[in-house]
Amino acid sequence: MVPEPGELKQHMRTHPDPVRSALEAVTATYERYVPRLLEAGADGIYLATTDWASQQWMTAAEYAEWARPYDLRLLAAAARAPFNVLHVCKGRNLLSELSGYPVRAFSYDANDPTNPSLEQALTMVRGAVMGGISHETTLQESSPDGVLAELRRGMEQTGGLRWLVAPGCSIPPATPAANLKAVRSALEEAIPVTRQPIPPP
Repeated sequence: MVPEPGELKQHMRTHPDPVRSALEAVTATYERYVPRLLEAGADGIYLATTDWASQQWMTAAEYAEWARPYDLRLLAAAARAPFNVLHVCKGRNLLSELSGYPVRAFSYDANDPTNPSLEQALTMVRGAVMGGISHETTLQESSPDGVLAELRRGMEQTGGLRWLVAPGCSIPPATPAANLKAVRSALEEAIPVTRQPIPPP
């Protein structure tokens, strides 16, 4: 059974060596797995920090010690891929501290008031920002009006540059298909989008 974040934090304090051994084993496994994904045709990996890159669970210093080295090893294994994405989970996230990661896009919940806005994030990262649609609230509404309003707000913040329209996290299975179709139609037909190459990491 995978421990809850609070349990794992306790183990980090009381049994740091076994935790590091586990992190090493997981990382070494994925270092072998990632190149096979690329050989199979994947354009990159989507590396999610899950709960950890949030000040709710870790300080920036703790993340730098316990997670950053392993993150960077996985991204090194995927370095030849054209499009790697870092997803920085949860509120109070450490996006600014991870802004130098070698990825093409940074995915996060830009609508969480404790996180940087899309506009702010663009000043932090070299690549694209990915998000802007509230996956737990607006995207679940019965009408697409809310997601279209968030789409317009994101366009105002970014000008359509270096922005990948996406939910702040994964799309829940119960999401109304009409809301997803409305976003796509708006981007394809109604809202002019300025296309700009995404800078390499």
